[in-house]
Amino acid sequence: MRLPARRRSERTPGRLAHAARLAGDFPTALAAAQNLGWEGRHQRVLGDLYWLQGQPERATAAYLAGRGEADQHGKAGEAAHCQALRAFTVALYDPDRAAAEIDLAHHLLAGLNLRATTINVRRAELIRDAGTSSVDAQIAALHSELDGAGLTSLNPAIELATAFNQAVLDDHSALTETIARLQEQTTH
Repeated sequence: MRLPARRRSERTPGRLAHAARLAGDFPTALAAAQNLGWEGRHQRVLGDLYWLQGQPERATAAYLAGRGEADQHGKAGEAAHCQALRAFTVALYDPDRAAAEIDLAHHLLAGLNLRATTINVRRAELIRDAGTSSVDAQIAALHSELDGAGLTSLNPAIELATAFNQAVLDDHSALTETIARLQEQTTH
């Protein structure tokens, strides 16, 4: 189905931000994201850009702002999605604080059927738990669940958590293998 011209033009900045991000053109992606407005989920897109640029605190703030906007507009799914991403970015730099963010994400997801968002919360749990004995089993279970549900496109997100865990454990050999799998998954 082709969108009316007005709807296509509203989505164009979002497509530009996404394409620029994929191409590694972060200045263009940032400029496009800043012009998306609420309808384009600008705060979520900004959060995505910030954490990819190694600025998880800025990403965390953007996801909080996005959750607030979603609440203001009565968009429960978007609020849950922003919170799941917030939990993930907090886990990157403050695993102790991540527990509360993860709990809130689970609370916001109650009654919603958002599989990818739920996977993002589970990825936050993996990052929070990095370096502990339970992570390998959590990763294996999550990979099996994704494969069984046909959601293999989410595997790179789990591989990222795997790599983070291996880096925390200082397991260079396993990390090298995971990075190779991640590169294979994201270049084809």
